[in-house]
Amino acid sequence: KIPVVTNMFASRRRCAQMLGASVEGVAAAYTQRLGRVVEPLYVEPKEAPIKQVIRRGADVDLFTLPVLTHHAWDAGPYITAGMVTMRWQVEGHVYNTGLYRCYVKEPRRMGIFLSPGKHNWHMVRESGAKGEAARVIVWIGHHPEVYFGAQARNPFFQDDYSFTSGFIGEPLRLTAS
Repeated sequence: KIPVVTNMFASRRRCAQMLGASVEGVAAAYTQRLGRVVEPLYVEPKEAPIKQVIRRGADVDLFTLPVLTHHAWDAGPYITAGMVTMRWQVEGHVYNTGLYRCYVKEPRRMGIFLSPGKHNWHMVRESGAKGEAARVIVWIGHHPEVYFGAQARNPFFQDDYSFTSGFIGEPLRLTAS
């Protein structure tokens, strides 16, 4: 029911095409876009296409998403290009996003391996130290340039959405969850 595109970033030629660069110039084109900051644009939920379908509680079933088992040794099905976003425990809207495989274990439960020392790992530890559950948003199916920009390595406590907006050259449209 939901179309799936895989291996979008599997070759330099595809990456070059997405960045409007030559195969030889992929790294330079990517680097030129890094570090630019553009504030994202916050839109009302009623204006956000992402709000067209909302499921909560018992109505949630992750298996209705395109979760795939790619390899014989996979533990099970994964959201293979999930952008995992969390908010830093600092003043303001400061979010971090990283590209992760999300192992779908049950209809409303999944696991994510957070590499020790990385931003999201620190945020989970911060929440745990306060006795709170970490709030996590996983999003899939965005424009390829947004994937490139959102997974860039940015400084701690800097908003990844602002860097992603800078990478794509226009404000990223966001809405309240």
